[in-house]
Amino acid sequence: MKKTNLAAPVRQSKLPFWIMLFLSWIGFADAAFLAAKYYLGSPVPCLVIQGCEKVLNSIYAETGSIPNVLIGSIYYGLIFLGVVAYLDQPKKVTLNFLWWGTAVGGLFSIWLLFVQVVLVKAFCFYCLISAAASIGLFLMCHFGPKKMAAKRRKDSHFAA
Repeated sequence: MKKTNLAAPVRQSKLPFWIMLFLSWIGFADAAFLAAKYYLGSPVPCLVIQGCEKVLNSIYAETGSIPNVLIGSIYYGLIFLGVVAYLDQPKKVTLNFLWWGTAVGGLFSIWLLFVQVVLVKAFCFYCLISAAASIGLFLMCHFGPKKMAAKRRKDSHFAA
């Protein structure tokens, strides 16, 4: 098994990371707004699309006993901090964290989109913004610039 130094710097274009920083900030603001409304017990004003209350009050609004809006706030906050850390000191371990983190977040967002379309049969404007941000992060990290995905695969500590 090939060993790589996970603390070694990785050099590549920073533009994808600035885009990821923006998307994670949008996602965090969106999820934090919904989390604040949830914990304050305030109604969520539904913009453009009607159905926010139906989605946000459905049995699928929590994972276990943890509100999805809290999970989203933590997720976007961690991705934001990971991108900041990477921009400050590009390291493979940070790139791996972003790769796996956005994979989990992207898959979870696809699941929640399925829930809205098939199970709840209603849409939440804010949830759609979050899904767009999360899937955008996934696409940017995994397929954005080809160098980013290739560099991660080539230098991964999972490589043989």
